[in-house]
Amino acid sequence: MRNSLMIAALLLPCMALAEPPFYEGSAYGDFRHHHRHAGKGADHFPRLLSGINLSAQQQEDVKNLLNNSRAKFDPELEEIKKVEEELHRLSFSNDFSDKKIQTLLDKSASLHKELSIFKATVDNSIYKLLTDEQKRKLQSNITRCE
Repeated sequence: MRNSLMIAALLLPCMALAEPPFYEGSAYGDFRHHHRHAGKGADHFPRLLSGINLSAQQQEDVKNLLNNSRAKFDPELEEIKKVEEELHRLSFSNDFSDKKIQTLLDKSASLHKELSIFKATVDNSIYKLLTDEQKRKLQSNITRCE
């Protein structure tokens, strides 16, 4: 029983990092939900944009924004993954120290913060492409997701 509690305590930091904080309760609802595509393929948009009736130009602009952001977003996610792997390895090594864990957690927090800011910037760029009526529909979609 005691060993199980010790293992659980060691795994808590890994579990906390497994799902970055920007996924939870952002102003636009659940990140995983609203950035998930409504279908497969490059022409599908985040679900929160469904029912907003984007013009062809808006669709193209959103698609370009998402594609361009993906190129910047993916390396950040890879870096977060590396830090999580380092944390996991350190948790189960003779090299473990509170200072090393704190350093990794600080790095992780910094990366998550940068990623959250980047995500919010992309969301705002999409928002600025919308007409007033589309913004009202988007706000309605956000309210439904919360």
